[in-house]
Formats: sequence, C-alpha cells, structure tokens
Amino acid sequence: MNRVFIALSFLALCQCVSPSQLLLTNTCDGNDAYELGRQHGTQGLEFPTHEIIDAPIYECVPKTGGETRQKYEIGYNSGLADYCTKENGFNIGRSDLSYTGVCPTLSERDFLLGYDMGKTVRQTQLENQKLESRISLLEESKKTLSPHSRQSQELAQQITELKSRLGQNQEKIKQQSL
Repeated sequence: MNRVFIALSFLALCQCVSPSQLLLTNTCDGNDAYELGRQHGTQGLEFPTHEIIDAPIYECVPKTGGETRQKYEIGYNSGLADYCTKENGFNIGRSDLSYTGVCPTLSERDFLLGYDMGKTVRQTQLENQKLESRISLLEESKKTLSPHSRQSQELAQQITELKSRLGQNQEKIKQQSL
C-alpha cells in the first residue's frame, strides 16, 4: 500500500506542466485568463494575436466558446487602465523603457505627457552625473596647483560654471517631477 502511494506521489511530482498552464487547464472558468490579461495590460504589453492567445496555455478556449479570450481581453483592458496614467508614463520614461503605443486614445495623451517628462528627467540626471564627475576631476586637478596661479583661477571659474549648470539642471528636475 505504501509503495503504491509513493509511486503515485512520484508520478504527480513528475508532471512537467508550467504553473500558468496548470491554472488555466485545471479551472477552465476564465478567471485565470482575466488575471493573466490584467497582468499583461499592467505591464504595457501589446495585446497578443489570435494565434498566441489560442496557444496551449489557453486550452480552455474551445471548451468555453471563447469566454477565456473575452475574460483575457477584459483583464487586459483593466490592466491598461493602471498602466496608461501620467504617473506611470513618467516612471516608464525616467527608467528609459520604451513605449509600444498600447494606451487607448483617451489616456495616451496624459501617459505621453508623463513619459516625455520622465525622459527629460532621465536625460538631465545623466547630464548631472557627467557634470559632477567633471567637477570632481577639476577640483582634484586644482589641488595640485598653486592657489594663486592662473591655471588654478581658470579651473575655479570652470568649476563655478559647471556648478551653476548643475544647479539649473536640479531645478529643471524639480519642475519636471510629478
């Protein structure tokens, strides 16, 4: 009796099915398709083609007459509502991620406004890193010179100009941030 139990347990563990396939093939009620669609929409993924959505993970589609696809689409649209916001656009732009044009027309304008602001902030932050690095190098070079030398004064002037630009950029970042 124990051997039979162990053998059956082993067989159950050896099933090589992905968790997402288990979710959809075991329930066939479409709820998991809704959640999968919502996750895809929230991530800003493009809506899959018919061939992809009817792949093996969607084995339930023929059994439910397309309900799974409809639930996926409803979930996807729900996820897009979370994705296509000005705040998320800002975060996507600042992270230097690409936008694939998935937002509906009504929300795309605000999303793109945030996206462009985020891109501007990212570019300004990168410029600031370069400015800070340059300032640091100039300050180190200045330490090796006589404080009253012409070169030292020129470096001091360059450092002042770079710090001014850095300050302007930091103000620009404040204005662009949400």
